[in-house]
Amino acid sequence: MAVRTFSAERLKELRANQRLTQHDLASKLRTRGFGTTQTTVSRWEDGQQPHSAVLPELAAALGVEIDDLYGSDDDEEADLLRALDVSMRSYLRSVIREGKS
Repeated sequence: MAVRTFSAERLKELRANQRLTQHDLASKLRTRGFGTTQTTVSRWEDGQQPHSAVLPELAAALGVEIDDLYGSDDDEEADLLRALDVSMRSYLRSVIREGKS
């Protein structure tokens, strides 16, 4: 079973998809009663875990479900597979180029 953890990368992605700056997101959270600053959002995006009480409001401010703020071990595996795919493509291109020389 995969361990689900808050994903800083996912937060950045969701915020960017909404075309919000860190300041915009902090402002939305302040209107929901949380004293959040741009610096706080930046820290979350750098990997600091938000307090669990903020997560429902953070998700609401981004228009997503709380689960959307979480990654899993499966995400790490997918990242590794993408990196392997890029490496293999690069290797195959070099083999093809050598064959044409």
